[in-house]
Amino acid sequence: MAIAQASKQHAEMARQIQAHDWSCSGLGPMDGWPTSMRTVVELSLRSPAAMMSWWGPDAIMIYNDAYIPIAGARHGRLLGVSVFEGWPEVAELNRAILASVQAGKTHSLRNEHLVLYRNGVAEDVWLNVDYSPVEDGQRGVIGVLCIVTETSVSQLTERRLAASEARLRNMLDEQRRTGEQLIEAQRQQAAILDGIGDIFYALDQDLRFTFFNAAAERFTRRSRGEVLGRRLVEAMPETAGSMIESLFRRVLQTRRPKRLEMGSLTRPGRWLDLRVFPTEEGLGVAVIDLTDQRAAEVALRESESRFRLVVETLPQLVWTCLPDGRCDYLSRQWLEYTGVPVEEQLGTRWIELVHPDDREQAARHRAGALAGAHDYDVDYRIRRYDGEYRWFKTRGLPVLGSDGRVAHWFGTSTDIQDIIAARELQASLRQQLEAQVALRTRERDRLWSVTQDLALVADREGRFLEVNPAWKRMLGYDDEELLGKTSEWLEHPDDRERTQRARVQTGGGQALSLLENRFRSKDGQYRWLAWSAVLDGDQIYATARDVTSQKLAETRLLDAQAQLRQAQKMEAIGLLTGGIAHDFNNLLASILASLQLAERARADEVRRFLETAMSSVQRAASLTQRLLAFGRRQALDIRAIDVNELIRSMQEMIERTLGSSIAVSTELASDSGRALADHNQLESALLNLVINARDAMPEGGRLRIRTQRLLADADYCARNAGLTPGEYLALSVQDSGTGVAADIVDKIFDPFFTTKPLGQGTGLGLSMIYGFVKQLGGHVQIDTEVGRGTTVYLLLPGTRSSAVTRLESPSPLAAHALQTSAAETILLVEDNADLRDLAAKILGELGYRVLKAENGEEALEVLERQAVDLLATDVGLPGLNGRQIAEIARQKRPDLKVLFITGYAESAAREAGFSEAGMAMISKPFSIDGLAAKVRQVLSA
Repeated sequence: MAIAQASKQHAEMARQIQAHDWSCSGLGPMDGWPTSMRTVVELSLRSPAAMMSWWGPDAIMIYNDAYIPIAGARHGRLLGVSVFEGWPEVAELNRAILASVQAGKTHSLRNEHLVLYRNGVAEDVWLNVDYSPVEDGQRGVIGVLCIVTETSVSQLTERRLAASEARLRNMLDEQRRTGEQLIEAQRQQAAILDGIGDIFYALDQDLRFTFFNAAAERFTRRSRGEVLGRRLVEAMPETAGSMIESLFRRVLQTRRPKRLEMGSLTRPGRWLDLRVFPTEEGLGVAVIDLTDQRAAEVALRESESRFRLVVETLPQLVWTCLPDGRCDYLSRQWLEYTGVPVEEQLGTRWIELVHPDDREQAARHRAGALAGAHDYDVDYRIRRYDGEYRWFKTRGLPVLGSDGRVAHWFGTSTDIQDIIAARELQASLRQQLEAQVALRTRERDRLWSVTQDLALVADREGRFLEVNPAWKRMLGYDDEELLGKTSEWLEHPDDRERTQRARVQTGGGQALSLLENRFRSKDGQYRWLAWSAVLDGDQIYATARDVTSQKLAETRLLDAQAQLRQAQKMEAIGLLTGGIAHDFNNLLASILASLQLAERARADEVRRFLETAMSSVQRAASLTQRLLAFGRRQALDIRAIDVNELIRSMQEMIERTLGSSIAVSTELASDSGRALADHNQLESALLNLVINARDAMPEGGRLRIRTQRLLADADYCARNAGLTPGEYLALSVQDSGTGVAADIVDKIFDPFFTTKPLGQGTGLGLSMIYGFVKQLGGHVQIDTEVGRGTTVYLLLPGTRSSAVTRLESPSPLAAHALQTSAAETILLVEDNADLRDLAAKILGELGYRVLKAENGEEALEVLERQAVDLLATDVGLPGLNGRQIAEIARQKRPDLKVLFITGYAESAAREAGFSEAGMAMISKPFSIDGLAAKVRQVLSA
């Protein structure tokens, strides 16, 4: 519609009219407005003149941007409001004008003097207003168009000029009465006009200057000699063709006075008000310099604007009053809070918003302040727009005039409802707290008396200040026997030092929790007590519970657990020894039968029976190694091993072992690092796991071997005994086989336990793996589910060392034997005579010179006398063990080669000394080729 289009081209009021909800007004929605109404509204919005229109029987107001300064602080509240409600102070005048215009008449007001409260205070305003009816066909007059011009400033100036004109006319009239009087009057007039502060000059009919007062000289910077007798355009060339010349000629022609406000032609930047009136001789011109007045008006408006801005942004309700106490200004916050129009609160009607119970007090304080002209401060409740009363602190300050009397009152009202509520809440809480303290005190006194626990109050040194009745009931002592003393005379001697240390710590401010000690009762018996204590100020508050019964129960429980562990240990030993006896009986029977048959057999059959016996011996050795691994007592050659390379080297063997029905995959982490382990034992453990996985997948399946680097934190290590926080390499073997039932998972690492059919397993494979990994300081974990498969994890101690054991093909044993030098001497130390003689014979046959010793003392004597190339010693010797012999010998011969021989070496995996340069280890039982190879390896290193 037209108004919407116009709103896009204009400023504030176009947007407000478009956004206003007209459906709630008597005019209805904008789409239903008559064409004539829309046309008038659009024209007013486009007009630079201040225009307002009234519509409908209620005279609803719509105005344009130019009208905003006239509306003052009421702008924003007038749009869409009845003119009688928007301007209540001139409501009667507007009703009369509306009635006249609705009758089809026009109406005009010229310089109409009105008293308006447009900015919250009484203000003298002069207006020119032209009222015209707006008709709409058959409907007749539907509205009123008002063109408004404010003339307040000009009226004030005109009144001053009119007074000057009146005085001048009176003087001129007096001059005409008589010649002498005229001359005298002219002289007096000239003197008066010359003495006034405003500019005045006179011209004749030809516009020649006949009078030029001192103020005119100062303003134009021209002397009278330069001006008098000369024409206007001669004396002041800048006026030629100007409005001033035209104005002067028009007054001479019409003989009617004229007025003109304009900028000075001779003094740019100055603003002048010219009053030109005809005289008998020509013209009289009075000029008032409005520059300072205009600047003052601008400054006043700016000051009022700043004041209003400050007031409107304050959270307080701001007001001002006349000297008699009648309110003449209320801030926007006051109006928003009360919701009552300003006209209904001015004067003394504000008191109606005060709570009835507070009105007398509010009026009394205000009356006292008015009478004494002093500040006042009073609290009372003021009604809000929704009817709720809230507490306000009202402060009033008198502003004194130059005469010392009150010229105005300035004040604020601050909402203190939250403060009052907080005070009331604080008082209520204080009462509740006092009641709770009293209740807690009574409860504490009752608890102090009836509790079965010991309670006491002591000073920082531990001297008893107060004890509860439980001391009498539990230990038999009266208060007099305890007060003023410490507990040292009651303490068990074994607990005294610990109790004294706890007492000092508590006295120093450290809280004590569950200190257990023993106090002697009056009958001489000791009772166990569990103490808690805290320091408060200079006093220690402590309680103790009698835990004697719990201590006795704990002792009985520990005894029962020890007996249970002993029974379980004996059961495990019985199972282990039974299995060992069974397997060794089988092996011994095979060896015995083979040897007996060899005695009776023909020469060509002896070798076959000896081979059978040798095979049984090797199986017995393997069984022994497995038992040592399970017991974590096998001798290990620990090195930094590249586990990924080990798995790759075994992959072909693993695939052959598993067969074509099982798919093998590997996931080897590149950042897994290396593991500290025995290469042969780790290879055997992996192969054992692969074989177990194969047996769990008789119909085929999938097997995955994976490595990854793990960091074990303190929590994980706490849940898995034997682990220490640090870096580990996790080697896992996962199958898709049958899985293990939950009721037997805990048994699978037990020796001789197997789930395989009879004759298909010894039950030592997993137990060997478990012992081997634990001996390394690692951990074994199994995840299994019936029908889903099993994953076994080996957590091996990790290392970032670059000294990695590489997988190399060993040299043939014969090669070692061929390198034997007859000059090489070996000292053999072994406490078993048979084994010592056999080993010496083997080494002698290999070409070595062999010296024998039964124990460490003999060995050291030999080393003192003889030059030895290799010390081959058993580890587990009576007296000095093999390691000690090597250490003593190397003190004198640091380059001495050492070969340790062991069948039981508990610390072999943990002591790095067995892996020093020039040292090696061989486990019993050993073959001739194995011994030869190991000796040659050490001597050649």
